[in-house]
Amino acid sequence: MELPAHKGLVAVHFHDLGEAMEANLTALETSPVACELMDKILLDQTKDSPEHAPSRRLLQDDPAALLVVEYYADSPAELERKLDGLEEQLRGREMGYAWVRAVDPADQQAIWGIRKAGLGLLMGMK
Repeated sequence: MELPAHKGLVAVHFHDLGEAMEANLTALETSPVACELMDKILLDQTKDSPEHAPSRRLLQDDPAALLVVEYYADSPAELERKLDGLEEQLRGREMGYAWVRAVDPADQQAIWGIRKAGLGLLMGMK
């Protein structure tokens, strides 16, 4: 399988898990390639860890939930349209309080790194 020419994501921040779950349904209507919901329990696993501070640098405030929505596109303009479309849909429905875009691979890796580290730490809890 060929890798996409352009890849980007939006990390949507929420004060409420229920709102994030509703927003997930809205995001799925935009045909993303990935849609991941991280709750506060998972996010807090990396909160006080200096090791994971670089991954958390893109987080705004202290979200109760984070919805990461990823898109592939054939051109930068197409990718921007997809990212804009999601943000317009969510803002129009007053969903989320911050919409952090990541089109740079390092930023994308940082956001997905939160999920990976948080899930790993969560699985290690007894």
